[in-house]
Amino acid sequence: RIVRIRCTAGDEFSAAPSSICLPRQTEAQTFDVQDGGKALVVSNGGVKVHVDKAADGAVTVLDGDDSVWVREATDCPRTFEEIIVRDVCLVMA
Repeated sequence: RIVRIRCTAGDEFSAAPSSICLPRQTEAQTFDVQDGGKALVVSNGGVKVHVDKAADGAVTVLDGDDSVWVREATDCPRTFEEIIVRDVCLVMA
């Protein structure tokens, strides 16, 4: 299974196609989304993504049995740096 998590420092995601992820046909997946105030949880039975709103959006990915696969540090989950290259704004995470 592949879980792709995208984040942005801006108000919306870029519409430009990714040069890293190639487009491919996949079956549509159904997800359950729960917003508990302090956390947003997206799951489909086999994979659960927990976004901690109180910890600057720290992400934890778990399997269907709630065993942790990946957990970001809650004190500094990620940083963004805006870089201008030839009049193109790049945001590095």
